[in-house]
Amino acid sequence: MNDTGCRPLTESEFQAIVDALVGKYRLRNAALLTLGRYTGYRISDMLSLQVSDIWNGTSIRKSVTVARVNMKFRRSGRTVPLHHRAQSALQNWLAESGMTGASHTMWPVFLSRKSKSFPRKMTPTGAWMMLQEAAKRAKVSTERLGLHSLRKQFAIAMWESPYVQKDMARMSRLLGHADFSSTIRYLQFTDGSLESAVLAA
Repeated sequence: MNDTGCRPLTESEFQAIVDALVGKYRLRNAALLTLGRYTGYRISDMLSLQVSDIWNGTSIRKSVTVARVNMKFRRSGRTVPLHHRAQSALQNWLAESGMTGASHTMWPVFLSRKSKSFPRKMTPTGAWMMLQEAAKRAKVSTERLGLHSLRKQFAIAMWESPYVQKDMARMSRLLGHADFSSTIRYLQFTDGSLESAVLAA
C-alpha cells in the first residue's frame, strides 16, 4: 500500500474505476474517490471526516475542512470548496446510509464494513484494496496506482486552472504543502522544465 511514486489517474481512468464499483458500499466508495479527485485530500484526511464536517443538518456543505489535528505534520487545517460532483456523491452516500440524522453527526463519513453496533471508520488499507479491485474490474492498469493517484490527478487539473495558472505559491497552498519541494514532486511530470528551473534559481 505504498503510495510513494504513484502515478496520476487520467480522467477516463478515474471514471472507469468509479463506474466499476460494486456491492453494498458502492456509493461510499464512489464518494471517497470523488472527494479525493476534487479536493486533493490525502486518504488519512478524508478518513478523519465526521458527518458534521460535510453535512449541516439539511444539506451537504459548500466546503469541507480537515482539522489541523488530522492533517499530516499537524501544522494547519485545510479548507477546500466542494465541487458539485463531490457534493452529489457525498449526498448519495449519506442518503443511502441514513446518516443524515442528528444522532449521526459524530459518525465517520466513510464507515468500515465492520461497523455494526459501534461505528468504525474505513481503514487506509481497506480503501487501497477497494481502489485496486475496482481498477482491475475496469481494466485500468494497477501499476503505480495508489490512493495518492487521486491527489496527483487533482494537482494536474489545478495546475493550469484559472485559479492557479501555473503559480507555484498558489499550487503549494492548494495542496497544503509547507514548501515548494513537495509540490515539485507532484508537477514534474506535467512540465519537464519546472524542477530544473526552481532548483537553478
